[in-house]
Amino acid sequence: MKKIALGLLLLIAISNVFGDGAKYLIIVRDNFFDAVQPLAQWKQKKGISTKVVKISEIGTGPEAIKSYITNAYRDWISKPEYILLVGDINQIKPYQHSFCGPTDNPYADVEGDAQLEIAIGRLPCRTRSQLKIMINKIFLYERRPYLVDTLWYRKATTVRQDPGPYHNAGVEFVRSMILNNSDFTSVDTLVVPTDDRWNLRDSINQGRSYILYTGHSGGPRWASPFNMSPTTKNYNRLPVIFSWCCQTVMRNNYIGQQWLKTGSLKKQKGAVAFIGTTTSGLYAPYRNFVARNFFRAVFEDKVFNIGKALKVGLDSFWTYTPDSFGMTLYSEWNLMGDPEMNLWTTVPQPMNVTYDSIIPLGQQNFSVSVTSQDGALIKNALVCLMMPNNPNFYYVSHTDQYGHLSFNIEPMIQDSIWITVTAQNRIPYEGKCLVGSSVSKSFIGQEPIDKKHLFFRDEK
Repeated sequence: MKKIALGLLLLIAISNVFGDGAKYLIIVRDNFFDAVQPLAQWKQKKGISTKVVKISEIGTGPEAIKSYITNAYRDWISKPEYILLVGDINQIKPYQHSFCGPTDNPYADVEGDAQLEIAIGRLPCRTRSQLKIMINKIFLYERRPYLVDTLWYRKATTVRQDPGPYHNAGVEFVRSMILNNSDFTSVDTLVVPTDDRWNLRDSINQGRSYILYTGHSGGPRWASPFNMSPTTKNYNRLPVIFSWCCQTVMRNNYIGQQWLKTGSLKKQKGAVAFIGTTTSGLYAPYRNFVARNFFRAVFEDKVFNIGKALKVGLDSFWTYTPDSFGMTLYSEWNLMGDPEMNLWTTVPQPMNVTYDSIIPLGQQNFSVSVTSQDGALIKNALVCLMMPNNPNFYYVSHTDQYGHLSFNIEPMIQDSIWITVTAQNRIPYEGKCLVGSSVSKSFIGQEPIDKKHLFFRDEK
């Protein structure tokens, strides 16, 4: 009962303090509202202000959804940078584009210029159970990365079903981009006729951080000879899949949705995110631009946020097709997954976070220093301080070049301050400081994460 009460109290606090807006807007089917709270609370805790809105408060039609998002972007003091739709395409309708058909991207085009102003994604769940599986995957990937086996973080696989020149050049570009800008040990290249779906399944089961597929698709499956469904056994080693081909998302039972739905709460497998398209046609040269520039953003430009990296890839259209054709192709790409999720490009490493773990009441400076285990300074780490029982106590900032920052705070009640630190390729730090004592001590290290706050348990 105490855990439930704390969750409801935090939910009320989030709603009150961010009545003037939030960076992360979650639009959810009404009966998923409670089930999505662990994800919303995690984003809030890490320093991404979050607002959850039921679809009944907006209106079920695409125009009502688009109007709400547009008004939020124009009117909120804290504008949304990320949008997450929670529900499958029958529960929260995608936008009906005249060329692309059903797609979510136009929801995030608030300026009417055919480009994204907001990173957008969808958790395509049909049931509460599927939603919990998808959230658990995000937690396992981002919040508590799987470190029993670390080799998979430094491996990727490219799949080339079509031997056309654009596919060959694009795959080789991505492969070189990864190997030249990371410590990856291998990037497999599967091609016809040498390889088939069994080779692809073996590769995924061994664990791969990224999968790039290029070729043809039949909707529920990729085309022969790679016509596999997500019946993999890659437990806990969850890839990001980039599907550079025709129609893999936004229709019932398509392969993009399947990769996120597969698995269970006890056996998490499949993929944590899937990027795919909604149309069929000979657009390989243009999809090539998106694939190249998504991976360039992640590995060369160090954009470690999946939604914003995809936006970089999409914006590359304007370099090559600054016309109506480019505008329509732009809208066909969709992300199945959390648009704010941080991406790994190497094995996640822990951080040492130093601060006073017991502080008195009243106004004071609260200093935080962040270093790696070998003592290297970690700059630009995102640090969030919040009190679960005080909605007005919420501080967010980044460390400076010396891995340091200081907050001017004034805690007025005896409570705990939750301290969360995230940084690129670093295991999230979650600690706390006790308020209400005149005795102060410094804490240095990486506190263990309490597992009971991470994963869903079976409902009794």
